[in-house]
Amino acid sequence: MAPTPPSQSWPARSTDIDTVLRDTSGAYTAAFAGRPQRVADLVADYARPLSMSVIGHLLGVPAEDHAAIAEQATVLSGLVWGHLDAPGQLVAAHALD
Repeated sequence: MAPTPPSQSWPARSTDIDTVLRDTSGAYTAAFAGRPQRVADLVADYARPLSMSVIGHLLGVPAEDHAAIAEQATVLSGLVWGHLDAPGQLVAAHALD
């Protein structure tokens, strides 16, 4: 995942944040509303990906990279604050490669 230059300046990206929030939150809501029992983990299925989408948008990160960056952030936070044993630390560290 190579960094790409932002396609818009910060002010331009921040002014359309309401559209990004509405569209993205609607997509995540529709995804779990369509499940057979309408069951969802609101943090894993909604809050985490929505926050990554908004932050990624504001920073100019391409949308297709949001999920990969969120996964690396989750692994890294587990490595730093997850109270992992030594084998768990090795697994988490290798997942960052």
